[in-house]
Amino acid sequence: MKNRIKPKITLSEGIYAPLFLLLQGAILLPPDNFWFGILQSYAVQILLLDIGLLVVWILRKKILAAAITILGIVMLLAFLWPYFHKTAPLPNTQPDLTVAHFNVLATNTDYEKTLRAAWASGADILSFQEVTTEWIDILSEVMGKEYPYIVYQEDTDYRGFYGVILLSKFPIKQSKIEYWQDLPNITATLATPKADILVVTSHTFSPVSEKRYEGRNRHLENIADFVKGQNATTLVIGDFNIVPWAAQVTAFKEHTGLLDSRHNLSPTFPAWNTLMMVPIDYIFHSPDIESLDFNIIAQTASDHYGVVGKYRIPPATR
Repeated sequence: MKNRIKPKITLSEGIYAPLFLLLQGAILLPPDNFWFGILQSYAVQILLLDIGLLVVWILRKKILAAAITILGIVMLLAFLWPYFHKTAPLPNTQPDLTVAHFNVLATNTDYEKTLRAAWASGADILSFQEVTTEWIDILSEVMGKEYPYIVYQEDTDYRGFYGVILLSKFPIKQSKIEYWQDLPNITATLATPKADILVVTSHTFSPVSEKRYEGRNRHLENIADFVKGQNATTLVIGDFNIVPWAAQVTAFKEHTGLLDSRHNLSPTFPAWNTLMMVPIDYIFHSPDIESLDFNIIAQTASDHYGVVGKYRIPPATR
């Protein structure tokens, strides 16, 4: 009987295999830590890198390394697939409500491009973030006739990067500026033709340090606690600086009962590097609102794409 030839495991494969599996594990189940949070944010890009590594190992005929890489790819695909393909949109259904959101970038002075994109969205409700005094003045003046109901709060502590404004075609029955983590948030009840809707628009810290990472997470908890206590038909809009597959977003949805409007990945940042884009801008909605369609708006001069969602308000909500 001939002896079977066993594949030879090289030193490079022996080192690669445990390190690679540790990396995949850190993406799938990251510790609650700033650096691991950043790593998990780029899970899609790491998946593409894994595919590239697989090709390299196959060409070099490294069987163990290729097998381990395939395992990692399968795990990441299973983890990310629900965010690539969630539910089919219903674009041919007549919406009761259209909502658009833009992070305009506080240093951006190309007002016209963003204004054109906002008009083209056909939205009934518009949310803008990172609005400076100049942005607030221009939005109020140019869009005020079509959107006569306006609530805003300037940001004086962070050079305008956390200023917020909400514009509506529908009457605002009541509104309040809430400060969570020292950042302004708009809460407003809008009287739409089909139902009164609570709208919250918030912009959390970008997690560029451990302190801001923790502040962002606490901010999400603040929003969740507020929404949980309202028992209202709700929309929560904003740049939350976190990806949908992060544990904090899962906890946010579980605590509030809100749903993400996305029907696919819909990445929004950074607009200047499509390969590195991640989805961090959201429109969450309560289950008594049906998300018909959700799309990105690329025609802005900001470092974020805008987003627009179309919604139906079922009769039971009215």
